[in-house]
Amino acid sequence: MLQDLQKYLDNSKKGAIFFSFGSNLKSAMLGEERIQIFLNVFAKLEQNVLWKFEAELPNKPKNVLISDWFPQADVLGKKNFSSYESTSFKKAWWCYFESYI
Repeated sequence: MLQDLQKYLDNSKKGAIFFSFGSNLKSAMLGEERIQIFLNVFAKLEQNVLWKFEAELPNKPKNVLISDWFPQADVLGKKNFSSYESTSFKKAWWCYFESYI
């Protein structure tokens, strides 16, 4: 696992969430409004968030780490890993996010 990622996960005292749309949808294509909604919700979480995001994201909250690739098997194997959310959870997550808007 990448050293910075290992340190980030080790310091995630409340756990970490891995959020990805996989290869079906590029997060950067969501549009500014939806991206901002995700960022607002992520900022309210106690957990750190790993977001597979394919572009620069200058105004992200401190608890969000972005990358266009994460070593998924290594991340999922961490003891403090909280949740894995991907395209199969898209509708459920959107309903969850709407409650924070």
